[in-house]
Amino acid sequence: VQAAAGDFEGHMDFYHNADERYEEWGFSLKKLTDTATVETVPVLRLSSWIKQHIVERNIPSSPFRPANSNQTPTVVMKMDIEGSEYVVLPDLMFEGVLCHLDFVFGEFHPKFAPMNFTGHRVELKTREQATNLQNLLTDVIPTSRNCKARFKYADDESYLHDGIALPHPS
Repeated sequence: VQAAAGDFEGHMDFYHNADERYEEWGFSLKKLTDTATVETVPVLRLSSWIKQHIVERNIPSSPFRPANSNQTPTVVMKMDIEGSEYVVLPDLMFEGVLCHLDFVFGEFHPKFAPMNFTGHRVELKTREQATNLQNLLTDVIPTSRNCKARFKYADDESYLHDGIALPHPS
């Protein structure tokens, strides 16, 4: 799916921050350079997408999973969404979708503060506020005995150079 992950359906502005030599790792919600150019991209509500395509999917039987088995596959998500994590992760929690994932590996971007999110009551004016929200979000995940999800901080783009092609829809 070629869309930004968000907590709403629509469009948002991203910025090319003149870092092509780093494969645009700085393509983000934040204008980081004076020469940054804007690009409006489609946004999908990640919680709705996961619910429809992961939570409600039918899992076929296989030699590794018999038809009468209650065993479900391990579901892992990498989340590197350039500042949107501060609104997407709460949406995943409050919609009850996060607990259908086993592991979430991802990173937060407190250096992008100040951040304002249209239509939200949260305003992250400082890096400290962003870090505090990051800690609150990641600390609350393991507190529920009924939620199998675990979050692990990971900032890793090595998949870009591992020689394995990314999957494409057929």
